[in-house]
This record gives sequence, structure tokens and C-alpha cells, in this order.
Amino acid sequence: MTIGDKIRLLRTEKKISIRKMADITGLSKSTLSDIENNKSKKPTIDTIGRIAKALEVPISELLSESDPQAEEQNENIGDVNTNQSEIFLRSVARAKERPKETQERIAAFINLLLDQEEKGE
Repeated sequence: MTIGDKIRLLRTEKKISIRKMADITGLSKSTLSDIENNKSKKPTIDTIGRIAKALEVPISELLSESDPQAEEQNENIGDVNTNQSEIFLRSVARAKERPKETQERIAAFINLLLDQEEKGE
């Protein structure tokens, strides 16, 4: 299920019109429509955050690979580590789409964080 599919599903389940969603998020109806129809391939994290807030769901629910109901079941089980791992893996997947120089900077930053953690800083 795509992020657009999830947004549409949640919006319709909550009986929120696209006009109302636009009012709540401050995004245009056309932007929301493009996202829901998967015409907007990569909405920004700010945009996803606004939508998640309007739908009263965590951003991770919109970004997860699973459907919203399965995500809710995972949260009820308390599988926080899996959720954090999914967020990390999505970040890595996004980084793979960046230019090589950006990938190298991201890798260096991650290594710096890991080194600091190992040293107890």
C-alpha cells in the first residue's frame, strides 16, 4: 500500500473531506489529491507530518510498509524496536537514492554517531 493509499484510506475512514483536510493542513486540495493519487512521488517530511497530524496518526503509520491496521496491531504489542528499525531502514533507502557524495556524508555521520555511542559520549 502506498503512502497515498494510506492517506486516502485514513481520511475516508475518519470522514474528512479533501477540502477539510486542506483547511487543517494548510496544503492545497490539488497537492493532497496528487499525494493520494500517487502523482506526488516524494512528499516532504513536513507535508507528511501535517497530514499525519490532521489524521491524528503517527508519521510512522504513513511511512510504514504495512497497512494502518497491521501497524496499530504492532504498536499494541509494544514492538517499538521494529518500528524504530523500519524508520531507520526507510532512511537508508532514501539515502541510497541520493548522489554518491551525499551517501558518503551520511555514512560518515552515522559512523561518527556509532563511534560516540561506543565511547559512551
